[in-house]
Amino acid sequence: MKKVLITLCVVAVIALFGGRAWYLHSQKQAEKTDENVIKIGAILPLTSIIAHEGQTTLESLKIAEKNINSNSKYNFHVKILTEDGKYTPKDSLNAFQKLVANDIDALIVLGERPLGAITKFVNENKIPTLAIAGKTNLNNLSPYFFKVPMTTTALTSAFGTYAVNQMNLKNIGVLYIDMESGKEPAMAFIEAARKQNANITAIEKYKQDAMDIKAQVLKVVNTNPDAILIIGFGDKSFPAGINYIRELGYQKPILSFFSIPSVLDKLKDTSDIYFVDVLLQDDAETMSYKKQFAQKFPNTEPDWTPTFSYIAEHMIADVAMKADIHAPEAFVKELKSEQSFDTPYGKLNVINEETYVPMYVKKVLSSGVIEVVEEIK
Repeated sequence: MKKVLITLCVVAVIALFGGRAWYLHSQKQAEKTDENVIKIGAILPLTSIIAHEGQTTLESLKIAEKNINSNSKYNFHVKILTEDGKYTPKDSLNAFQKLVANDIDALIVLGERPLGAITKFVNENKIPTLAIAGKTNLNNLSPYFFKVPMTTTALTSAFGTYAVNQMNLKNIGVLYIDMESGKEPAMAFIEAARKQNANITAIEKYKQDAMDIKAQVLKVVNTNPDAILIIGFGDKSFPAGINYIRELGYQKPILSFFSIPSVLDKLKDTSDIYFVDVLLQDDAETMSYKKQFAQKFPNTEPDWTPTFSYIAEHMIADVAMKADIHAPEAFVKELKSEQSFDTPYGKLNVINEETYVPMYVKKVLSSGVIEVVEEIK
């Protein structure tokens, strides 16, 4: 009888723990396949030289999550899972592996470097990945990539034509950060300007980790151009280069693109800076987005990177209403098909897997206020 009782106890314990294991497994599987929750991973540079862009992007993703989950038109909720990629290949890959372990359904990644590091593994895991980067032909790296922002080359090419024809700038010097994301838009500007018979007086570049770019700036200024195009990002050299241009006594226009607003607080003189960018609209939804963003970052408008990330999350949600996100090939095909989305930047059109939104020339006043000059047609 004692042996029977012991046997029964052992069976009960096995059943209990076995049942518990089966229950946890079932819960995990149910969570993974639950169509009412879409898990969106995000690899952002939360601690890096461009940490500000990572932090503002994270806030925009949180706002999008809140807005989508409170909108009755969606029959599911989204959940943002974030990892710090630090804008390095190694850390981005570690971040990717952590997110995959959490069974993400889609991914949002900021920057070309992180995207390059995870391409192979995105393909292996078949994860729809929305890229927040302006690099040309980024979609060619993976059948699961979709680049959300319009190419920076489209922006600067249009600006090159505008600078010559509308601003009457015939001699232009160029300085850019030595990265693909700096070289490509600079070369697009140069090509467009030359097509309008402009003379490029100098072309200089600087390394991302450069401590001092005064030599490059001096070479450009010494050619006495009608304007200087300078392209950089969150690196210290970018605003330092602009300050040095003015310190040398150069008072003619400085040209740039959408990254200018992120460095305005580091500039000693903001007068006569023109840049090409996109424009936040004044509809109710965009006003709400700006208001929510300002609660975290007072007196600051969300710029290119966080806003296109906000758009990316909404695009995932909108496409998930039409295509099964758990069937990645079908989902990405629907995402890349020719269609349009309503966004804070106006109508975003997807044509041949490239996105387009209206482009504007903006001017920074000496007060630091940014005014819209006009839309580039």
